[in-house]
Amino acid sequence: MNAAFQDKITTKNDFKHVVVYFFLIPFLSLHINVNLYAQTEVEGDVFGVWDEEGSPYLVMDTLTIPEDSTLIIEPGVTVSFPDQDEDQFPFIVLGNLEAVGEEGDSIYFLSEDSTFPGFEVITELGDQTIRFEYCVVDSVEELIRTFFGEEFT
Repeated sequence: MNAAFQDKITTKNDFKHVVVYFFLIPFLSLHINVNLYAQTEVEGDVFGVWDEEGSPYLVMDTLTIPEDSTLIIEPGVTVSFPDQDEDQFPFIVLGNLEAVGEEGDSIYFLSEDSTFPGFEVITELGDQTIRFEYCVVDSVEELIRTFFGEEFT
């Protein structure tokens, strides 16, 4: 094979590698960044499990845990109440709320702009469970507000 022809083959192979690196590496880094900055917008009826993969959970409007439903918030989750200056979005608990963090892996309820109203229990307590362990609650007006004069222990 002559040398000029051999140089063309090498140049073609190099070009293929450059094209693969040029398009593949930015795509992979974009994919990694999306996973590092996941967030979930929440509003309306909420139940099920909020885990660290969907965190932070951004409260976009009033939240309600319906009767006979349970919301479990796992360790490491952040629940953020943005833009509370203009609209106050309460967290209404008609069902069960279990926010159980762990030592060194707390659950965070944050409102950076101003206070959020807190958790509201607007029905008489029956078999309802509201449980907070290893939670950090920042900028709340009243952690748990009841409308029947009942106290939480």
